[in-house]
Amino acid sequence: MESIMKRVVGAIAISFLVLLQAPAALAETEVVRAGSLQELLRLVEERRVVESREHREREERFRREQNEQERLLQEARDERTREQERSERLETTFEENEIRIG
Repeated sequence: MESIMKRVVGAIAISFLVLLQAPAALAETEVVRAGSLQELLRLVEERRVVESREHREREERFRREQNEQERLLQEARDERTREQERSERLETTFEENEIRIG
């Protein structure tokens, strides 16, 4: 169970790192001066296409990471349930052995 919890914590940490990098990526945006309105329009349209692609990529990455976190969380829950059931079996066996010995 510890290994699954470590993976869940790791996945969450990765998500936070990705979020922390977003402002740095925005800071790298270069300033371009347009010589005419036509050129300005072209630059705006190009930037819109690039930003749309980047936005889709971020959303896809977010969904993948969210799905991975949900999968890891479900694994942890399943393991917890298995361990609880095992604990109950062991307690029953212990109590039965106590009765036999006693």
